[in-house]
Amino acid sequence: KSRDNIKEFVKTNNLSSKMGATLVGIYFDKNLNSKITTFHLGDSRAYLVRLGEIIPLTIDHSIYEEMRRSGNYLAEDLKNMNRHIITKAIGNFKFDEVEVNFYDIKKNDIYILCSDGVSDLCADDEILSLVLANCENLDEVCVKVKELVYKRGAVDNLSFVIVEI
Repeated sequence: KSRDNIKEFVKTNNLSSKMGATLVGIYFDKNLNSKITTFHLGDSRAYLVRLGEIIPLTIDHSIYEEMRRSGNYLAEDLKNMNRHIITKAIGNFKFDEVEVNFYDIKKNDIYILCSDGVSDLCADDEILSLVLANCENLDEVCVKVKELVYKRGAVDNLSFVIVEI
């Protein structure tokens, strides 16, 4: 249903080459032998916080990320590049194939889902610091991330979800 709504909005507003929605999510099913499934499109992200570390579970679907990972470009070449030209999205009258991965879960794992409006303005280590400082109250992590993003200008959407196993 959401996919159809996005397509209709794009068509009605003549945005066919200008708009795409990103997606990130997790799914847990006890029948999958203690595995968690991540799925994503675009540059929204999933992270795992485990044993004091933050681990990215997704890789942005963007031209910048493809170029960076190719190893053919120097950091200086990529420095001023637009990081938001995504290669997979919902929109443009298509629905790209969702990337799906499976991970083992452990007790006390913390999963974070966020839009690029958060990851652009908060470094991974900053998010980790907020989680570790507020691990007894994950609602407070959400408040602090929101405050930090707003303080830094909030130029894009802000979506942030945090879940503990």
